[in-house]
Amino acid sequence: MENYQIQRMREKVRKRGASLRNTVTPASVNRETQVLKRIFDLAVREGVVDRNPCWKVQALKENNKRNRVISYEQFQLLLGALPGYAADVVRIAYWTGMRAEEILGLTWDRVSPKDRSITLQAEDTKTQAPRTVYLKDELIEVFYRRAKVRPIAHTRVLTFPSSNRPLTTIRHSFRRACREVGLEDFRFHDLRHCFVTNMRKAGNAESVITKMTGHRSRSMFDRYNTVDREEAADASGRLEDFFANSRIVPNGSVELDKEAGKC
Repeated sequence: MENYQIQRMREKVRKRGASLRNTVTPASVNRETQVLKRIFDLAVREGVVDRNPCWKVQALKENNKRNRVISYEQFQLLLGALPGYAADVVRIAYWTGMRAEEILGLTWDRVSPKDRSITLQAEDTKTQAPRTVYLKDELIEVFYRRAKVRPIAHTRVLTFPSSNRPLTTIRHSFRRACREVGLEDFRFHDLRHCFVTNMRKAGNAESVITKMTGHRSRSMFDRYNTVDREEAADASGRLEDFFANSRIVPNGSVELDKEAGKC
């Protein structure tokens, strides 16, 4: 099994829509190993084999944290390059932090424009935990507009405009729009990173943000939260101002310079 892991890590694969060949990631190998472990567990249980060769195999260290957040101006450019139906999906993702499957699977019984909210049930979410998503004015307009052409054949909110069939993916239009506006290495799921980071920049408490996104742990919040260079520079500047406008008093503590007025 260790040899299998090494061999897989050396292999090249062509990702869908990519022109370059990439190596298999540790995360992919770990998922494959997990499947093999489960297969052999079942085989042992049924008496097909005597032991599970994957039993003591350790998972590879994964480094799949992404740090990709776009500016509001880039977001607007992206919307302009998308067809209307895809732009609505991106708007919802950017302003709510909802996952693609949560958005595309959205049904009208979950949406209440009057209450300015979406109520996701346990079966709608990846973590099997219900949550309420609150809507800003721009999204209220999206749902009211969608409601005017609401299909009779099904209850899905997002549809193809020409046929009213449920929308299942915007992968191709999203990649094409990213290329058109020059957004490199930007994925749909990165919109969730944008939401978490923007909410934190706006001064919202971590507990509120995790409640809105459905994250269950601090580590997951940290994974989606990004501190950019401008923020770091501002923080360093505030530290410099603190010492510039302070003085050391005899007991060793720091006292604010009253003439400066702030730290």
